[in-house]
Amino acid sequence: AYELLQACQEKYQTNLLYLDGAYSVVLTRPSTLRSGMPTYLAAATLDISHIQEQLANFSAYNNKNAFMLYHGSHTNIVSCLYSSEMSSEDISAIEGSSFPGLRTDTEDAYFLKLPQPLSDRYLAVACYSSQLQSTFVQLIPLENLRTIPNHFRNFILIYLSLFFLVSFAFALFLYRLVKKPVNDFRESFRSLGDGNFGISIIPSYSYEYNELAENFNKMSSRLEHLVRENFEQTIHIQAAELKQLQAQINPHFLYNSFIFISNMISTGDCRTAEEFLYHLSKYYEYLTRNTGDTVSLKEEYTHMLNYLSIQDMRFEGMFDLKIEELPESSQTIPVPRLILQPLAENIIRHGLDSGEEEAVIRITTSVRSQSLFCLSIENSGHITEEALHRIQRLLKENGQSESGIGMANINTRLKLYYHDDACGLEAARSVLGGLHVTVVIRREKL
Repeated sequence: AYELLQACQEKYQTNLLYLDGAYSVVLTRPSTLRSGMPTYLAAATLDISHIQEQLANFSAYNNKNAFMLYHGSHTNIVSCLYSSEMSSEDISAIEGSSFPGLRTDTEDAYFLKLPQPLSDRYLAVACYSSQLQSTFVQLIPLENLRTIPNHFRNFILIYLSLFFLVSFAFALFLYRLVKKPVNDFRESFRSLGDGNFGISIIPSYSYEYNELAENFNKMSSRLEHLVRENFEQTIHIQAAELKQLQAQINPHFLYNSFIFISNMISTGDCRTAEEFLYHLSKYYEYLTRNTGDTVSLKEEYTHMLNYLSIQDMRFEGMFDLKIEELPESSQTIPVPRLILQPLAENIIRHGLDSGEEEAVIRITTSVRSQSLFCLSIENSGHITEEALHRIQRLLKENGQSESGIGMANINTRLKLYYHDDACGLEAARSVLGGLHVTVVIRREKL
């Protein structure tokens, strides 16, 4: 045994020997054999099962595929030592291969090319030890490597799901914190711009938002107060103008009416004088009676007809009246007092000023919608574009006439009375050639 151990040590130049299916560690004294025969030689046989257990512990994978190749001082494999859990199929494949890719020139880890069918199932990582004259090989199952991308994919899916969930929650939080308050303010300002001065914002978000909401509510309340105050002042002014109108209706009209009556009586035309006095008395009865500022459309329409009858008799043959009867369904519509007669007076004046031998004055009615009723007064003759544009601009801007009884004044009174910008006066060129004025009123007040 002494000569055998000495011969093997001299051949492989290593202290680890593989003899008779066992591994032994050989120590000599002195440590080298170059000085001749050693004083003594000691050998210790290693427990292979213990080494196999250690190899199995080296593996990080469930199937414990690890082994060690012992090849002495040469690349050729002398023996193999497998882990305790290595399958017989894998052992047969390993023992049937020479592993041409083994390296003994480096002790760094490298990938080792495996023979078939091992290469279909494993990836091999090898590391050479010069002290042991052995190569440790770790077999990594390819199916385990594939589980890493699967785990990574699952991680990515979970991460993306959490990301979108958190993003949605954050977006919802931002919407509630920023977007919704801004939308509330935008809608409130839009409503305020549409004339809804009673709008208010409920404070419920942050301190800054609540401060803005409180200031907005104060502004809205203040605007509502100012508009109401201005509206009431305008109503009072219009009422005062109406009272003044009732007291100061053209005194020349009354003076001229008395002259006409006197002439009729002096010529013996008592019937005409009687009819004239009837219309004149009804005319002044309507002006002087104190029944409030609102009357029915029938009463206002009748007052206008009395005025037109008076003027028709005074200016006999100078204009032709074409008057449409007021529909029965519209007779009870409430209207402000003295809106039709002043219009008829203006229309007559424009018709007489046109220079025609017989001016045509036409009064018609129409229904614009379910809630709006229209009454039109027009004349023949001619009106210049400049004069028509001036009247239209005056009505559009709600201008005030100097006399207080003009079309602009009537237009303003109608808008204030019905609280609707769709109501009022509209001026256009008549198909007869003169001025066409349309009175737009609501069947019911808002």
